Formats: sequence, C-alpha cells, structure tokens
Amino acid sequence: MIDLYIFVEGDRDEDFFERIVKPRLVDRYNKIIIIKYAQKRIEYINSYIRSILSMNADYIFIADIDNSPCKTAKKEELRRRFRNLEQNKIIIVVKEIESWYLAGLDEKACGELRIRCFDNTDSITKEDFRHIYSNSIHSGRSIIDFYLDIIKNYDIDIAKRKNRTFRYFCNKFSI
Repeated sequence: MIDLYIFVEGDRDEDFFERIVKPRLVDRYNKIIIIKYAQKRIEYINSYIRSILSMNADYIFIADIDNSPCKTAKKEELRRRFRNLEQNKIIIVVKEIESWYLAGLDEKACGELRIRCFDNTDSITKEDFRHIYSNSIHSGRSIIDFYLDIIKNYDIDIAKRKNRTFRYFCNKFSI
C-alpha cells in the first residue's frame, strides 16, 4: 500500500476530509495525510508535491471553483500557481465545500437542524451556507458546531445524489 496526501484549502475542508472521506479510504492506503495549503507559500506546496512524487506516494488536490468560469479554467489557474501539480490529481468542488456538506443531509437531519432540505446542492456557496446557518437552530452558537452537527448526520449515498462534483469524486475514488 502507498501513502495518500490530500491537499485542502482550509479548516472546514480538513474537517470534511478527516471525518467523512478519510474513514472510507483507510483500508486502501498505508497512511492518509491531510494538508491545508491555502495559507502556505506556493514554493512550499510545490516542494511538498515534488517530495510526494519522489516517494512514489499519491495525492489529491481539492479546490473550490470559486469565481472561475469552469472547472478547466480553475485547474489551469491552479497549475500556473503550483507548477508541480498534475491535472489529473485536481478535484474541483462546485461551488464550495459547503455544498458538499449540505448534500449529505436527508430530510430527517434537515428537520432536526431546522434547515431547508435541498434536492441539489451544486450551486450552494459559502454565503448561502452562512445564511442557512443563521436561520438554523444553531443561530447564536458557533458555526463550527453547525458544521460538526452536519458531519454527525452525514449520509454519503444521499450526498452523491445531491451533488454532481461530490459524486464524481466518490466515483473516482470508489467511495
């Protein structure tokens, strides 16, 4: 077995991959390491990718599409910044990781959190998520608690039905 490195943007991405994705991959890799790249220097990440390749390990690079017009444009933007990044290792989240979070909730979980249940979360942004949070039972509590309650109620099969890029990711990694 080989090691897998998962590059994610920030804390909420790290939580998602640590608690939702990693448990479904542990039997296929020697170890799985999650690296937050958004606050690190570009050269540091380029060196990190080079060292992963020299160890014959594998990696995935996760990025939100943000304001890019399409996934291809976002991948090209990332490859200009991180010159050692291989195109087939990039997974683009449409729109943002919050869309993957909300995708995993069924009607019962949404009812318990007192939020709207979405049939499709492809267009959910961080701003939409914050608005949903402000109208939930968590309003007035930490938004991190809201994320964690979503994780506790998460259903991957439902998420695959509700979010196209999450389904793509799961299919690519046989999750």
